[in-house]
Parts: sequence; C-alpha cells; structure tokens
Amino acid sequence: MSTLNVSNTSSLISSLPLPTKDTNILDFFAFCRTFYDENISSPLNNYQSYEYIGFRFEDKDRQPGEICDCSRHNIERVDERDFPAYGSEEYNNSALMAGTSVWDLKCENNYHIPSYLDFMSHKTVYDYFPCKHLYIVAGYQADNTFIDSLDEGEIVIVNAEVLIKVY
Repeated sequence: MSTLNVSNTSSLISSLPLPTKDTNILDFFAFCRTFYDENISSPLNNYQSYEYIGFRFEDKDRQPGEICDCSRHNIERVDERDFPAYGSEEYNNSALMAGTSVWDLKCENNYHIPSYLDFMSHKTVYDYFPCKHLYIVAGYQADNTFIDSLDEGEIVIVNAEVLIKVY
C-alpha cells in the first residue's frame, strides 16, 4: 500500500495507507471501514460539506477536483458484470444516468465479503474490480431515477467530484 498524499487532501485527519490493485480484498474492506470511521462518521467529519461519498472504479484517468462523467445503465443485462465495452455502440445506446454510479461508503454491507464469496477472500482488489483506477468521489445530490435497479450499496452521485485518486 502507498500512503495518501495529504497535500491533495489536506482535510484528512490522518494519512491512511492507500490500497493498490494488488491489495488483498479483506485489507481493502478494512481500509474502507477505517476511512469511513476516521473521515466521514467522525465528529470531526472531514467531508461534512458532502452529502454523498463513495468509491468509483473505472479505466479513465482522472485528477482530484475533476467532475466524473455520467454513468450509463443497461437494465436488460442478466449478469451485472456483463456490461458493454466503453465507447461501443451498445454502450452509447445505454440509458444515460443523471450522475456517476459509485460504491456508497456509508453502506455497511460494502465492508464484508458475503458468505457465498468466502472462497475468494484470498483475492486482490483487482480480482473483484478489474479497473485501472480507483477514486474516492463525493457530491451534494444523489439521483434516484434508477433506484430499483441499482445494486445493493450502489448510489448515483450528481456531479461527482474526484476527491482522492487512490490508484
């Protein structure tokens, strides 16, 4: 794990070791819990001006302060991992959301591996989330247009801003 560069995120309480693609998934979930406990649920909430905060896994390279693109939605897919390739005709024809789909840091269920996935507890972050980059993003408003079809622990943040580029 590398260490968080607090010059980009001066409001953090402490420098947490940041996960990498090769970090064990259990250690990643421990990072999520610690980050949430120290920086969001704390009385000294470093991100108190943001109503919504989450993780965004994607291949696009972004920098802190950048506003993420709106996500696409394909409700017809049987398997949530079966999403069309970025930029493909099928992708471009998918419904455009009003914000960016993220993994909600406030959702307790995002900090453990479900029992049916215990056999994968030795895997890495990249094994679970095969993307080039991981960001902590936040915003002031969520969009509930697709709420019935979002995954558990998933939210859509309108104008999601990159706070931290984890890797």
